[in-house]
Amino acid sequence: GYTPNSFSSVELSRSLNLNKIQLKQKLLQTKSELTQLSLKSLLREDTATKLSLMIDLHEASNLDQILKERLSVNYRLDDYYMSRRNSGESNIEEELKVRSDILVIKDQLLANSIKRASTLDELGITVEPRLPNFFDKQQFPKFDSHCAFQTFEFLVIEKQIKIAELELNELRVENNYSLNFTVEMKSNRSGEGVTEEESYAKINFVLPISDGGKRKSDQLAKISELQSQATKLRDLKDSQARSQNAYRSKERLFFSSLNSIQNDMHGIRKRMDELNERKSLGQTVFLERNNLELEKSRLAESNLRLMSDLHQEWYKF
Repeated sequence: GYTPNSFSSVELSRSLNLNKIQLKQKLLQTKSELTQLSLKSLLREDTATKLSLMIDLHEASNLDQILKERLSVNYRLDDYYMSRRNSGESNIEEELKVRSDILVIKDQLLANSIKRASTLDELGITVEPRLPNFFDKQQFPKFDSHCAFQTFEFLVIEKQIKIAELELNELRVENNYSLNFTVEMKSNRSGEGVTEEESYAKINFVLPISDGGKRKSDQLAKISELQSQATKLRDLKDSQARSQNAYRSKERLFFSSLNSIQNDMHGIRKRMDELNERKSLGQTVFLERNNLELEKSRLAESNLRLMSDLHQEWYKF
């Protein structure tokens, strides 16, 4: 219906600072990318921690089997020396050594079981998952001059530099203005039924003459921040180069040691074959065979620990 003495108006305003709008959009997008990058870094860190625990768990599981087999061999040797003593051919020194080894292995088994339980607790599980072939093959890409990587720390600093550059650009003199386009429509109804309407458009341009040096001070602070970040990035690149060289040397040492162990294991298998032939000819090879099994057990433990360390260092790298 008719409403006398009513007044209404509509005003539409739009900023024409297109350069500043684009800068603001780029800044918001880069900050969003930085947030996502930080989140990915936290998720990767959590994954790496769990993977490290899984390696520890698999190592403990395999070590338990190795130690139990070694304990079994020592029990056989203990029975052997006890029977020799009962028959009047005692070797007290060897007998004491075997019993000492048995006590040491039992302590190792206890310590290893505690480590397994602690690792399961840290993983938040009660049953160990099956990882039958976890250490069987060395499936690592060969490290060479083409191997390049960027840590999350490196990527974060790059994003922070990009943000600082955008913020510095916002502070430059050519962006220190305000430009707006405004359209306004008014309608006024009087008591006599007369309606007056008017509309107009205007462009506002504001350029501050002075801000007391605040913008200049902010620029200097942002430039100082950029220089600090650039120095930090350069130092990080140098640190990464040193890390690459250190890992390259460490990797060569790992594989050299593993190959040496494999050669020793091959030698033990050949000696075992020789003992089997001698046994088939009626010769007594009990002591030699059990000592070879102990040597094989120690090599298996060394191989296990090296493989575990190799996996840990690779994923850490």
